Amino acid sequence: MPWHILAIALKELLALLRDPRSRIVLIGPPIAQLLVFGYAATFDLNHVPVAIFNEDGGGAGRELIARIAGS
Repeated sequence: MPWHILAIALKELLALLRDPRSRIVLIGPPIAQLLVFGYAATFDLNHVPVAIFNEDGGGAGRELIARIAGS
């Protein structure tokens, strides 16, 4: 049974690749996504605003705030 499904999938893939419009539809969007998301996804995290509400008021809370402020 799986061989029949693979044969049908291969037949459909070859039919899609024969048509120039289908090739564009298959290949175009992934390339566009690579370009758009490649430039949009930056992991440069500088100057990120952070709010801290210290309910503890003890030394551990102050130390944690100091470590976050220093990073």
